[in-house]
Amino acid sequence: QIIISRPTWLASVELCYVSVPANQSKDRFTLLPAWVFCLGEELTIDGTDGQSRETLIDYAYVVIDAISRRKLSR
Repeated sequence: QIIISRPTWLASVELCYVSVPANQSKDRFTLLPAWVFCLGEELTIDGTDGQSRETLIDYAYVVIDAISRRKLSR
């Protein structure tokens, strides 16, 4: 779905239980088995002086329902 233009890697994968709201109720939750993927991405930022560059690592999490394979994270 996306084009990867920077160095990206899979930092971790875990099978966990996550809580999601149950049927439009604000006070009830359901636990679902889900895969939690942690993705690392290398970012290079130019310094304020225009000469230096800094490399940072940005992490993002993607959560997938282990049963329906539906993406739960945004």
